[in-house]
Amino acid sequence: WEGEGLNEVGKESDTGIVRVKVNPKYYRPTEVDHLVGDATKAKQKLGWEPQIGLEVMHLHSSVGTFAFFE
Repeated sequence: WEGEGLNEVGKESDTGIVRVKVNPKYYRPTEVDHLVGDATKAKQKLGWEPQIGLEVMHLHSSVGTFAFFE
């Protein structure tokens, strides 16, 4: 990896070819420490109801994260 912010790129170490660039559309200049979601609108407009609880969702997320780093 080289550069910072919008100018950060991922290059192949042996060829120097840039394989990853930051898309300005999705760039966040500062990291968000706390994100909060609210499913109220989905429930009201779509009649959506969750099929698993928060604890199970967190477990699935944690297992996936740990598997990624193994």
